[in-house]
Amino acid sequence: MPASKTAKKKKPSQKEMKLSEETMLGLYEYLLRTRMVDERFRKLYRQGRFAGTYYSAVGQEATTVGPTYGLRDEDIIAPSHRELGAAITKGIPLIEIFAHNFARKNSPDKGKTHPCHYSSRAKGVMVPASTLAGQTIVGTGCAMAFRIQKLDNVVLAFFGEGATSRGGWHEALNYAGVHKLPIVYICQNNLWAESVPATLQAGIKDFSDRAKAYGFPGVTIDGNDVFEVHKISADAISRARKGEGPTLI
Repeated sequence: MPASKTAKKKKPSQKEMKLSEETMLGLYEYLLRTRMVDERFRKLYRQGRFAGTYYSAVGQEATTVGPTYGLRDEDIIAPSHRELGAAITKGIPLIEIFAHNFARKNSPDKGKTHPCHYSSRAKGVMVPASTLAGQTIVGTGCAMAFRIQKLDNVVLAFFGEGATSRGGWHEALNYAGVHKLPIVYICQNNLWAESVPATLQAGIKDFSDRAKAYGFPGVTIDGNDVFEVHKISADAISRARKGEGPTLI
């Protein structure tokens, strides 16, 4: 997809996006691991091996692995319920992820949360919000805490395009823009907000255009190109660490 006009950026060239062999292999490893775990969970869910609802993220691996790869433990992730790739890449052990979906007492939440709400205090992954866009509000609060503590940690907040129609989402981004908080907002546009197509819930084509209203950059990229996702996210994370404020991808 073309870069958003809000960002005033062109798509990085192959030379600009050149990554080290170690980084490319690392991204591939986490993409593959995420897909294999996701496919296994889908089979187990269809077999009735665990209760509740399973939110598969097949096809969205690059949008969660790419931004998360290379983060520090002390950086915070504010996920929704399809961020399996982010949870794995951030370092939550697979045994804890499986224990969570099976509601086992050795899971981080002691078996008390709905499936796909992966979290870990040790790895900086917040409990996802069941309420759409709720995690962006709490994540923005974490970014404000980092600013008050004068830390160079960053927050990544994940959500779908449907969440951008919620009032709390707009309040969070407005607050982050005013205070230039160290947070990167990552919108995974899969064209559907549950049963409502994107064309019926927003009058814009590029959801990154919403960033303009809050005074920080927005950019639309190909969410299936893990190298582009990683490079653009890394640039936004670097901006945030240096105190230059948020970015909407």
